[in-house]
Amino acid sequence: MTILQSKINPRSDEFQVNHQSMASAVTDLREKVETIHQGGGPYAKGASGNVATEDVLYLLNGLGINTGVNLDKLIATGDWICGHLNRETLAKVGQAKGNKGYYREN
Repeated sequence: MTILQSKINPRSDEFQVNHQSMASAVTDLREKVETIHQGGGPYAKGASGNVATEDVLYLLNGLGINTGVNLDKLIATGDWICGHLNRETLAKVGQAKGNKGYYREN
């Protein structure tokens, strides 16, 4: 078995500063994850952090980025799902197109 020798001195000032920085970063990350876990976004109090796929696709299309996804079909799919959940769509582009999330196929 090969034994690796380290030149890191855990008692050095540099090591201690790096250790404290990493510990602080981990604590900060844990707090952010807990905030999101409790239903809040990291930037806006109470925000879920979720963005409707339809709205992201609309943005990408507006930027000239071709995704190969048909926006109208995606909106219709979101509307169909919302209809089965008996709730209105939260997608801004779906709302703008007049979809209310109550589409039901018989």
